[in-house]
Amino acid sequence: MVSGFPNLFLCGGGFVFQLGANYARGIDVQAEHVAYTISELSSRGVKSANVTFEAEEHWIADQLETKGGGFVLGGASESCTPGYYNQEGTTVRYRNVRRETYSKGVGAYIKLLSRWRNNGELKGLDLN
Repeated sequence: MVSGFPNLFLCGGGFVFQLGANYARGIDVQAEHVAYTISELSSRGVKSANVTFEAEEHWIADQLETKGGGFVLGGASESCTPGYYNQEGTTVRYRNVRRETYSKGVGAYIKLLSRWRNNGELKGLDLN
């Protein structure tokens, strides 16, 4: 979801916000999360849900945090085979690789979504 666009759920993307061997699994994880959220909104009689600006900022900060151990797609050319992913040989960086994957890994991404659902508060959503 993106602040300012109520009821807009986004799934997919270049690496479905996690880097894993199976693209379909990433889409499945996201679809399960969206289905849960829509079901909860419906059962609570909510007509409109919008992610709060604060939640969006928190997500962006978490997404960019790697603490040295996370994987950031598009690593240094000395550690990656030249190509599309690390943009080696280009004069202008045409992709912001830090926005394409959840750098803490697939397991952390799944746990993050699961904890949010298990909490049941729909934290970070402005409900109307």
